[in-house]
Amino acid sequence: MKIKALVLAISMVLCTTAVWADNRVTTDTSGNNNTITTAQQGGDGNTTSVTQASDNNQSTTSQTGNNNMASVTQHNYYDYWSSWYGNDGSGLTAISQVGDNNSATIYQGNGTYQVAYGYLGNQSTATINQLSSSNSVANIIQFYQLGTNLAAINQTGIANTANVTQGYGSDDSASISQEGISNTATITQDTDSKNNGNIASINQYGNSDSASISQTYGAYHSASVTQSGWSDTTAIVQGGGYQAVTLDQKNDNSTATINQNGGYNSVSVNQGGMSDTTTIAQGGGYQGITLDQANDNSTATITQNGSYNSVRVTQNGMSDTATITQKGGFSGITLDQENNNSTATITQNGGYNNAAVTQSGMSDTATIVQGGGNYDIVTVLNQTGDNNSATINQNIYGSSAFNYSTNVTQSGSGNTATVSQQ
Repeated sequence: MKIKALVLAISMVLCTTAVWADNRVTTDTSGNNNTITTAQQGGDGNTTSVTQASDNNQSTTSQTGNNNMASVTQHNYYDYWSSWYGNDGSGLTAISQVGDNNSATIYQGNGTYQVAYGYLGNQSTATINQLSSSNSVANIIQFYQLGTNLAAINQTGIANTANVTQGYGSDDSASISQEGISNTATITQDTDSKNNGNIASINQYGNSDSASISQTYGAYHSASVTQSGWSDTTAIVQGGGYQAVTLDQKNDNSTATINQNGGYNSVSVNQGGMSDTTTIAQGGGYQGITLDQANDNSTATITQNGSYNSVRVTQNGMSDTATITQKGGFSGITLDQENNNSTATITQNGGYNNAAVTQSGMSDTATIVQGGGNYDIVTVLNQTGDNNSATINQNIYGSSAFNYSTNVTQSGSGNTATVSQQ
């Protein structure tokens, strides 16, 4: 439709006159390849609402002032019983808000459906920028578009909330960046087993921030979070196989909780502060975990179910605690605790498992329990320092059970070691 110039002219007339502080802009268009631009500046309480139906539409919205609200809907509905399925959505939307207490929502959806392929549509892009705001909310929703949808939210300020939801998509990408304190970021990529390869990333620069990522179906998804402040929290859930998590928390009192189901998954976590906590649970085989905790009073709790799994944990501070459980065979654990008053507790059930623990401080404690399977259970424990304690219990059952071994090395004074093999 030939409405581009008319809509632009109406928007500028309504929005640039300074005395109209409570202006409203509402547009509703249908057809393809339309462009809408709105600008509201210098006033409070402004509202913008943009609706575009069908393909390849674009909109740009900018607001300067307090208590603004912007909403954009780009959708494409089509009768899926028809024999033609050419519609694809492909919307492009950007919202920019400068000021306090802003709210922005973008919805991009495509209702075209074909039995052989599922929901059709691809490559919609949504961006929200909220600057110097407090208590602002940004929402991006992209549904039923299978290919390479992009969503990005950038916020600066205090107590802001950012949410991205991408449903029934494949190769989608969602990113959230927040600078300030007490911000919350949530990415949900909820698809089905046919749709794979989604990417979610969150960067937060401030204290007391919260990040959450959920990728519940499909495979080959990745999730990454970087948090730079104190008392930050991250929760990541992935369901399916061939998933990857990368998490970097740089300061004190941070908490990470990660759950993965399926095989061939990986987790890499770095925590640089004091009193950090990580909890990881993996269900499935051929999975790997790498965890580095750099400072005092850190805690690691790891559980793996399935075979051919591996864990490597490095703790460099004092009074650190590691609890690692593997339920399955052909799995291995490597744990390095490099300072005083650290505690290690390891449990392995299954055959062909091995555990290697190194403790380099004083008054460290290691407890290792292995059993529940046949063949080759190996423990290597090295303790360097005074007043360390080691307890090892190996219990193998079955008529063909054999080949378990323990190697304990202690250097220092006042150390104790107890080994039981049954």
